Amino acid sequence: MAAVDIRELRVTKQEEEAYYKDARSWDEDRIANAHKSRRAAWMVASVACVIAVLLAVALAALAPLKRVETYLVRVDSATGIVDNVVRVADAKLGRDETMNRYFLRRYVVLRQSYTRAQLQGNYEQLFLLSAPKVRKDLRTEWQLGSPTSPYKRYGEFGTAEVKVMSVAFIKLNIGQIRYYVVEHLHGLETQRHLIATMEFEYVAAPASEEARAVNPLGFQVTSWRTDEEAVLTDEGKP
Repeated sequence: MAAVDIRELRVTKQEEEAYYKDARSWDEDRIANAHKSRRAAWMVASVACVIAVLLAVALAALAPLKRVETYLVRVDSATGIVDNVVRVADAKLGRDETMNRYFLRRYVVLRQSYTRAQLQGNYEQLFLLSAPKVRKDLRTEWQLGSPTSPYKRYGEFGTAEVKVMSVAFIKLNIGQIRYYVVEHLHGLETQRHLIATMEFEYVAAPASEEARAVNPLGFQVTSWRTDEEAVLTDEGKP
């Protein structure tokens, strides 16, 4: 085996400088790449923040357009036609109070308005909106032969139209409704101003589909009273 001269393995000055130059170049490239990666990361993070801010601004701008509108609707059980009756949009009224006002107004209109064609329908709806005690009084009052019957008062051709002026609450479950009735009877038109006082409650929703179409929330009038209201004339007299 031939001997190797150790001097041939010695690193020359030029080779040493070239090695350190290459090492510095590699280290500088590594540092430069790290700086580039850091700048890229900051750019991505900045773009993500800008997008997040823009999304937040867009959602804030859309917030007024996204709202829930609550409607109380009436469905005609014969035709299936849906009428929008009440839109709960008044921020001053709670949802419960709005429903109470609706049912109180409806009860007065059903009980005090009249045409011969709507007599039976009004009675059936009032029956579903009344508590058992009030149903008994209602049945007695509305019998065709009764002197208090709407039919006895208006007959075949008379009419009565109800105009509700205000709904107030004496207590949470007692409402007072001011209204007037425009009557057309024997070719004459008259007006009667009245105040109805009603106590009410909510019970379990009706079981039958037909009853739920009329009274889906189980509203029940537990007492009913209506009185004539004194209206002052131009001379200041009742």
